[in-house]
Amino acid sequence: VNDDVVVDDDDDERPWLAASFRARVDRDGRCQVFERDSLVVDDDDGVSSTEPDKPPDDDQDEEATPSPPMQEHAWIGTGDAAVAEDADAAEYRVDAVVAAIDRGAADDDDRGLVVHARVATAEFEARRAGTTTPASAADARSPTRWLLANDFLVEDSTLRDALSEARWKAPRAVVYRRVDDAGVTAAHKAKNAVPPPARSTRATDDARKVVSPAVFATPSLAAHTPRSHGPLYDNPGAGEIVAFDSEFVTVEAADFSTARFAGGSRVATRLGRQMVARLSCVDAEERVLFDDYILPDERIVDYATRFSGIEPADLDPATSSHVLVTRLTARLKLKHLVDRGCVVVGHGTAADFRVLNLAPPRPDKLMDTVKLFSRPGDRKIALRFLVARLLGEAIQEDRGHDSIEDARAALRLYKKYRDLVAAGTLRATIDDLYDFGRAVDWVC
Repeated sequence: VNDDVVVDDDDDERPWLAASFRARVDRDGRCQVFERDSLVVDDDDGVSSTEPDKPPDDDQDEEATPSPPMQEHAWIGTGDAAVAEDADAAEYRVDAVVAAIDRGAADDDDRGLVVHARVATAEFEARRAGTTTPASAADARSPTRWLLANDFLVEDSTLRDALSEARWKAPRAVVYRRVDDAGVTAAHKAKNAVPPPARSTRATDDARKVVSPAVFATPSLAAHTPRSHGPLYDNPGAGEIVAFDSEFVTVEAADFSTARFAGGSRVATRLGRQMVARLSCVDAEERVLFDDYILPDERIVDYATRFSGIEPADLDPATSSHVLVTRLTARLKLKHLVDRGCVVVGHGTAADFRVLNLAPPRPDKLMDTVKLFSRPGDRKIALRFLVARLLGEAIQEDRGHDSIEDARAALRLYKKYRDLVAAGTLRATIDDLYDFGRAVDWVC
């Protein structure tokens, strides 16, 4: 389920989501669905009866017998007809639903997002108590509970609430999790195993479904700039280092109210929202792989030029002197390098990947200098301070942040980190950073 599945206000026949189904999913993306369960859960989940696959018409008698669960063999994707008794099939259960809520505002785009999520009861209780999560919480069949959350609140929920639709609520994404491996044969797992990463060529990129390097040949949308460069099959591959950074602009300002709390605290009633305006990446030799400015697809309310270095003319196709691309093109360039298995270096990368709406690499492929030079439970140290203290260099001096400069600075810090580890002086260096920082009030 994605953004194409929405509630039609003129249609009363609104489908309900499946609680679970049995399917076979191959590595190449094909999915055969053999059967889908109707909503049948116990009273603990807030539902005490069997629900039909879709709600009845508004004028239907409430006492009417619900339709039976769907048992037909449906094919999703491409391939041969499904076989219900397939040994390679497994059970999938709904684990999360993201929904858009119509808040009744005049602006049709003013929809808030909420998430219904299934969490292991043992993990929930352990996190609330501040204790270690028991290993049993990783078992897909361990006891669970449903939570409902948005940016400000987390409350208990039910499976019924997660799966139901209404005129004011439309699904945006649904996550199903495999919970039954008993029927999956060893041969099937071996056949669909992901091969170990290797240095990329056209053949390996095609085999591993890596984003095509042809994305690097995308022409600039600005009138006065050429394309960035052509397909790069000699781009860094598995295990090789790249460093990146991004600059943000604000597309939705935060709303605050001043409540009468101690000290006159300001309380955010709606969080601000940012958009990536520039994305840059360099290789291990600090050569620029791409430096893209992003064409806005919504109104910018604050360019934050003092911090981002971005000015309105930079993002205007008529006046920009930079490579100007869509947000998707820039994301795909970075994703291409992630898919290839590169070791990605950056500073404060959680914010970058969140605003880019891109899944970060696995931990051994992501080197965040915020974490490399920090102590547990202590403050995070700014890139500018680290560079000044450890490298004796000055950055972010003139026009605020520059993503090429910051990416290169993060790369140098990572190389310095490896030198300190090899010399056995990392811990002493980090302690010195905190002592010096507090002595000068973190001013460099």
